[in-house]
Amino acid sequence: MIHRVVGYSEYANALHYLDKLAAEMTEEEFSAIEEIIQSEPEFKIFTNLSRKIQPPNTVLAETQDTGDGTYGRHGFRWLTALARVEVAAILTSYSLHPDPFGVVVSSGYDLEEYRNLIQEGARTHVWSLTNDRMFRQRMERFRPDALTLTYLRRMNLATAFIRAAGRMSMGNDYSALQIAELKGYLDELNAIRAGLRLAIQIHLSESHASNTRTTRTFRGDMHTKLLQMCNEGICREFR
Repeated sequence: MIHRVVGYSEYANALHYLDKLAAEMTEEEFSAIEEIIQSEPEFKIFTNLSRKIQPPNTVLAETQDTGDGTYGRHGFRWLTALARVEVAAILTSYSLHPDPFGVVVSSGYDLEEYRNLIQEGARTHVWSLTNDRMFRQRMERFRPDALTLTYLRRMNLATAFIRAAGRMSMGNDYSALQIAELKGYLDELNAIRAGLRLAIQIHLSESHASNTRTTRTFRGDMHTKLLQMCNEGICREFR
């Protein structure tokens, strides 16, 4: 399924060849590539976009400005780090890989930039959900439709970003207060996911009972398979 997702093959292939280039290029070649990248505005990557939606009492806000107030970053490592995040995000949403953000780390030449974008991803995805009234309404009152599925995927992605940010913090990126805030978000998302998983199970059970009474065509083994797909797939617990 993941190979049919728009952008996955492009990002994965680009990342493969960029990592190969990074391993083989000389310092002179790297300098020439950096000069080209920094001369082109379209290669600038803007970080800390989450500042537009951050809660007033957060301790997770980005503080390392670039000096011009835009948080714009230029460079080969920023491009590869962004590609890494994109591949990991697709793996999170459309595969069952146990460590999507870890599997794309490679040799770690852009680790600092990668960690920065993961932290930004965690802030952006969590705060966009917590600021979304419809998300709250959908999670409190289950509806079996495409929008609920979209929110569930977004919630899974936010969870994966938070967990990746914690694992890649190297033990010194976060204060005790920041760790507590991240854990609070993680616990909240896990609780919402557990409630949604139960709602889906109840919905499938009721659908099974209704179809069995009326048409007798909905087989019990299909009901079991659907529950298993939910619990092991998009409704799975993040450990």
